[in-house]
Amino acid sequence: MMTRKIGLIALVALITSLSAIAAPAHKKEPSATEVIEKYIAAIGGESSLRNIKTARLEMVAEFQGMVINMFFVHDDENSRMNQKVMVMGNQASNITVKDGKAVVSGMGQNQTLSDEQYEEARMNMFIFPELHYDEMGYELTHEGTHDVDGEEAHKIAVKNSTGASIINYYSVETGLKVKSENATAGDTFYADYEVFEGVKYPTSLSVKSPMLPEPMKATVETVDFNAEVSDDDFE
Repeated sequence: MMTRKIGLIALVALITSLSAIAAPAHKKEPSATEVIEKYIAAIGGESSLRNIKTARLEMVAEFQGMVINMFFVHDDENSRMNQKVMVMGNQASNITVKDGKAVVSGMGQNQTLSDEQYEEARMNMFIFPELHYDEMGYELTHEGTHDVDGEEAHKIAVKNSTGASIINYYSVETGLKVKSENATAGDTFYADYEVFEGVKYPTSLSVKSPMLPEPMKATVETVDFNAEVSDDDFE
């Protein structure tokens, strides 16, 4: 009887061991910081990105029969950025972030944003915002993986000191950023990464917003890294 009992215990132990071997190992999810590091490596590496001090970008979109031109000027060394939007050749808006404040102008009026709005604008002030998350003191949280247009992506919540947040999604496979969610701007999808001076940058964007009756698709036509900039670009 004792021999049979010992044999039964041994059999149970064997089955348990075989089950543990056969069961798929639980895959540990990377931390939010590791996801950001993979993204930075995927688009060219920290050293290459930090060598880019300024940038001029131009995007073009057609929306409900209107041609929209968007111009961005970044000066990371001096912490300033300008964004102009032209609709059918007429300036619709101009946003400047510099000297600790953000000013929006359009239709002949200027408005200085509140401190909270300025801090939110700063979250996208740099050419590659992810490079500055740590020094800006942002809180990063990995919120699992989600499907983004058929692609598995890490969901990373980024929160600033005033509580404003954005959500970024990074491809599990490639590490590239594929989507951003912003309470103000809506959802932006990134695709068609191309290499400019050794750094990958998305050349196709699609914006979905409750304020838009349909998605707006934009094409990046100009990427000029380390371009010459002047004070006039930030007026």
